[in-house]
Amino acid sequence: MPAETPAQHFARIAKLTAERKAAAEVEGTPPKAERVLPRVAARLAAETEAARHGIGGNGAPPLEPKPRPQMSRRWRLSMLSMSMYGERFGGEMAHAMDVSARTMRRWMNEGDAIPDYAMANARAAGEAQIRAIQAALDRLDDLPPGGKPAAPAVADPAPAALVDEPPAKPAAPARVVDPRQVDLEAYIASLG
Repeated sequence: MPAETPAQHFARIAKLTAERKAAAEVEGTPPKAERVLPRVAARLAAETEAARHGIGGNGAPPLEPKPRPQMSRRWRLSMLSMSMYGERFGGEMAHAMDVSARTMRRWMNEGDAIPDYAMANARAAGEAQIRAIQAALDRLDDLPPGGKPAAPAVADPAPAALVDEPPAKPAAPARVVDPRQVDLEAYIASLG
């Protein structure tokens, strides 16, 4: 006898189930219910009841606010690091915290305990970056309306043209910037 395919097997089971159901209806006996083990049924009932009461009985909101869960040090450090340096924060944050990149990876990936000094260094690095950003924002306030700094007053250029001066130095080449980095001051200036 050749082995039946899975489709043939399921079709045969479905046909037998339908025949048994039809025979039970003719005889007047109800079809057999799905078998559930008593321990499983008791556990499911207990979980359902606990879930129902966990949300306030009939689904009403809880009367007392639930306490906020404590976030782990690793989660707090990773949120601060991502806020400061983006998704790939490992090396920069390790440098700011004065630890090796390997130590930072071990703290983040392996769940090693993060010591108090490291959290203090991370906080200090975050506060330093906040101060730097605030200083940049304060410099933006010094700009006049329109966004361009006022040009310094220049005397009459005619007398300077009469004096022999050495030729002007060529302008320095433009600084090459990594396209993934954003000049924060230029970005904020473009917003204003």
